[in-house]
Parts: sequence; C-alpha cells; structure tokens
Amino acid sequence: IDDIEQQLLDVDGVLEVHELHIWQLTSDSQICSFHAAIDDQHAPEVMNIIDNLKVVLHANGIHSSTIQPEITSKHDVLGPDRWNCMDPVCDEYECLEKSCCSFADAT
Repeated sequence: IDDIEQQLLDVDGVLEVHELHIWQLTSDSQICSFHAAIDDQHAPEVMNIIDNLKVVLHANGIHSSTIQPEITSKHDVLGPDRWNCMDPVCDEYECLEKSCCSFADAT
C-alpha cells in the first residue's frame, strides 16, 4: 500500500492522500477508496487529476475505485504525521472518532 500511496502522491496537483483503503474481493479483483487533497491552483483540472489517479490504480491492478477530491491550498496540508481531512461535513475530532482509522493512527 505504501508504494501505491507514493505513486498517487506523485500525480501532479495531489498534495496528500488519506483514508486510503484497498480491499481484495476475489483472487483477481481489488477495489480502492481514498481522499485526495488537490492543490486549489489545480482545481480546474480536478477531473484530469482523478483520471491520472485512476491510471495509477489501474497500473497496480485496481480497476474499481472511489476517489473523494478535497480542494485545498498547500499551506492547509499538515503532512503525513497529522490528521488532515478537508471534509467540511464534520469537525476534525468528530471525524476521527467515527473514522475507520483510530485516533492514534491519525495523530
């Protein structure tokens, strides 16, 4: 998963990837979901960026995915050691409590 995450981060316009989950459904079928923080300077290109992220997934044998783009600025990204979901629906701590990842994993 770390290798795939790095490949996703290498896509132009992607600032951060979090909530990355990959499931093996059958011996030859994998699915994936994740949030991608997209640089607000690249917001007009978000659909192309998502296509490029899917190219990475396809190259790794993942042909079904759900990608949640989060448009943000570079200065809002906290980095890999901090929780950084840009989902405006709930506050940071509420999301942490209800997330599939534990609070300890996210801080």
